[in-house]
Amino acid sequence: QFQDGATIDRRTDLYALGVVLYELLTGQRPRGNWKPPSTLDPAIDPLIDGLVSRALEPRPEDRQESVEEFRAVLLESLDRAPQTPH
Repeated sequence: QFQDGATIDRRTDLYALGVVLYELLTGQRPRGNWKPPSTLDPAIDPLIDGLVSRALEPRPEDRQESVEEFRAVLLESLDRAPQTPH
């Protein structure tokens, strides 16, 4: 993630957020050729796969523009989740 001369900005935080979300969903760190979360747990919305994948892009310019964009996709996924009685 960090390289000599690399600029650290909000997209560095988005990468870290992607790592944390991946770990929360899978119990694993996203190393090497990591698997999309939904392949490890079919209950996970595939929309989350795209969210995590984009946040973990090696090039910062390929990640989400902002945490608001990240949040919007996460909320969309939650809205699509089946409702369970409590």
